[in-house]
Amino acid sequence: MRARLGRLFRAGVTLGRIEADAEGPTALCWRDARGQARPPCDTVALGWHLRSETHLAELAGARLVHDPLWAQWRPETDPMGRAGAGLYLAGDGLCLLGADAAEIAGRLAAIACLQDLGLPHPASDLRRLKRPRRFAAGLAQAFPDPAARVAALPDSAVICRCEGITAGALRESAAHGGAEANRVKSLSRADMGRCQGRYCQIAATEILAAATGIAPEMRPAEAGRMRAQAPARPLPVSACLARPDPGRSQTILPSGRR
Repeated sequence: MRARLGRLFRAGVTLGRIEADAEGPTALCWRDARGQARPPCDTVALGWHLRSETHLAELAGARLVHDPLWAQWRPETDPMGRAGAGLYLAGDGLCLLGADAAEIAGRLAAIACLQDLGLPHPASDLRRLKRPRRFAAGLAQAFPDPAARVAALPDSAVICRCEGITAGALRESAAHGGAEANRVKSLSRADMGRCQGRYCQIAATEILAAATGIAPEMRPAEAGRMRAQAPARPLPVSACLARPDPGRSQTILPSGRR
């Protein structure tokens, strides 16, 4: 891939700033081993690897543990995907390892469910899952979470896009509520918008931990995480309304109520 991209690919880059005007981005400034660069552009895409979708697992009762490799709280399971009594996880709900690995993990979780009823141990699938796990770990190491850069964002930077919460508002909330993620969440409304924290949660926690002086290695334990809330996805009000059972008789009251 790097050979095909040629000079379009840059490795070992430290992002400096994105310059913009009223119409959008105009230039991207970075620094690499050869020095500074400032190429013009009209679009910028940013990404530091992917995040597992843990909301459903948490709401189902799985225990979450902090994974320093992925800089994320993830469900704790055994190699088969067991996350507790009657709870089995696979695919993106457990760890992002790619489509092929998700199929293997799904098969393992299904077998684990049956294995609890006496099915033999599936050693071959466990061996096949080792390679995508090594590959995923390599990606996480190649694109590490930029925790220090996130913590240093200016007060004007918007962290929670759904609610329009800036880094400054998070730091102000941390000054009043202390270094506890859910207390700052309730004060600032970060993590309460449409995306339910999928975009902002980790960055917001990093900012509040740095603002309250927690050492980087102690931040997961002391600051904690913003807990998942139902619903896991936005849904219409009609989905929450009880529908009448056509098989049951209904009484019409004089007031028009049923």
